[in-house]
Amino acid sequence: MKRTLFLSAMLLALTLGACQRDSVKAQAETSDPVVVSMSKSARVKQSGELKVTKIEDSRCPANVVCIQYGSAKVFFTLTNNGASKTGELCLGQCGSTLKSQDTAALEVGGTQFEILLTEVRPFPGTSPTPVEPEAVVKITTR
Repeated sequence: MKRTLFLSAMLLALTLGACQRDSVKAQAETSDPVVVSMSKSARVKQSGELKVTKIEDSRCPANVVCIQYGSAKVFFTLTNNGASKTGELCLGQCGSTLKSQDTAALEVGGTQFEILLTEVRPFPGTSPTPVEPEAVVKITTR
């Protein structure tokens, strides 16, 4: 029952999120979400850039009953003032925890960043044609 409720909530969030379009090159210093496709980047402040290097999505498709939920992992590189760091964010069954969002805090080039992953879309089994996966993130600086 909990699994059905969770999947229903995820599908509703995907449906509502699909109606909103965000620019990939949007300035990511506000709390507004930014959509970043694989091998694309989002600008952060004046000299920063978040690049999604890989998305691995093994979540159970919407139209299938699975033993495990699976996960969606987003690998990224954050660059600022000539320095860069890599990181990974995970949604779904990440280790022993089921996550609906994930956060990474990094200091890069003298600035503290917080990256919040809220969604990886499309959710498996919801698109009739292959679509390049994209991550929905919020980036803030301190």
